[in-house]
Amino acid sequence: MNHRYTFGIFLGATLVLALVVACNNSSGGNRGTGPLPLMFTSGPGLPAGEVGTAYSTAITVSGGLLSYGWNLDTPGTFPPGLTLNPSTGSVTGDPTLDGNYSFDVTVSDSQNPVQMIMDTFTIVVTVSAFTFTSGPALPAGEVGTAYSTGITVSGGLPPYLWNLDTPGTFPPGLTLNTSTGSVTGDPTLDGNYSFDLTVSDSQNPVQMIMDTFTIDINPLPAPQVVINEVWGDHCHTGGEFVELLNIGTGTADLSNWTLEVYNNSNPAALNGIYTIPTGTMLPAGGLLVLWENTGTPTPTSLYVGFEMDADWLPGAPGCAGVDLSEVVLLDDTATGVDYVAINDTTMANLPVGLTFTATFNCTSHDAYRRTQTDTDQPSDFSCGGLGSDTPGLLNPGQ
Repeated sequence: MNHRYTFGIFLGATLVLALVVACNNSSGGNRGTGPLPLMFTSGPGLPAGEVGTAYSTAITVSGGLLSYGWNLDTPGTFPPGLTLNPSTGSVTGDPTLDGNYSFDVTVSDSQNPVQMIMDTFTIVVTVSAFTFTSGPALPAGEVGTAYSTGITVSGGLPPYLWNLDTPGTFPPGLTLNTSTGSVTGDPTLDGNYSFDLTVSDSQNPVQMIMDTFTIDINPLPAPQVVINEVWGDHCHTGGEFVELLNIGTGTADLSNWTLEVYNNSNPAALNGIYTIPTGTMLPAGGLLVLWENTGTPTPTSLYVGFEMDADWLPGAPGCAGVDLSEVVLLDDTATGVDYVAINDTTMANLPVGLTFTATFNCTSHDAYRRTQTDTDQPSDFSCGGLGSDTPGLLNPGQ
């Protein structure tokens, strides 16, 4: 009986010792042998990059004892534009120069003594294909209207240089920015323009691409300028004037248009002709006042250099009489644009092609357009009491 009991205790001790040994061996060897060897788990060929395109990867390791430190042993051979994070091993940035780059990296752990490993890594940086990304048909423009577009490229190595190979065929009034490729300005002549353009990048050797581009410049919309108001009384303290209004949607070029003013003699006699200066532009909705005598011109006021009331004499007493009878507006080809006849039933100077159908009578010295609708009828106008009160402002009803 005692013999069996003693054997049982001995057997139990043996089992306990076996369990202790088993528990020690189950720790993966770290307690008995220390950390696993430090080793790279990425590379040596890292992902390729592209000039100008954001790049991100990491040089990874395993084993050793945290934390790790990464060190670039050959910084001169690291791709320009990229950086190595010494605490994480990440490689990020925007590559700036293509090439095949080879560099040495050392990683150390936190053991004492420290473990260190070194390897040579490579990154290939390429340049994407150099190509135009706009055109060849660029947006259309319009004479006298501000224009802005860009001839864009992608790929290659910036910065780029734009060069106009055929400057003689570039739309007049527009300019090409050789550093940005932007095309801006105010077109001055309508037409369909075709021109050759070369763009070069900054590689060595340089890459160059060339293409033919087109820009259509449309003419100004048909002028829709009307005589808006007239005042023919020399006693008017503000001076006699004829006011023009652009009722159209586009800018009107009034260069070399003419204004003819006739008095109410029978037949109506020409009192004066005025030629509007080159470069005079009347925007949509804009007003232009043509004043008597002389003065300093502005974009909205010009001076015709003659009295519009033919019966005016310096120093003559009184201001009676309605002397202004016909006002004629002609374009630069002497084609009639608009016409007003006041107290003149003959309408002797109505230009060919205009359809003003009848005269209207005024007992005062002025006539003004009632609305911005032009029907070529006397009902378009009212008489008496200066329509806008201030020349250069719209009249009542407009």
